Amino acid sequence: MKSNEIRNLSVDEIHDEVASRRQKLQELRFTAAIGQNSNVREIRAKRREIAQLLTIVREKEEAR
Repeated sequence: MKSNEIRNLSVDEIHDEVASRRQKLQELRFTAAIGQNSNVREIRAKRREIAQLLTIVREKEEAR
């Protein structure tokens, strides 16, 4: 999802996205811990996506 699309969402919708991506990140960490996931870059990408979402939430809250 691009940042322009994220900015058009409400804060509650963004929080829902963050929750779903955190769940996916947790699943990726578990699979990496037991050795099933060899793509560690995907974990870094999910962390970055979460950070971007939270940054946009912060910007929206400060704009109020």
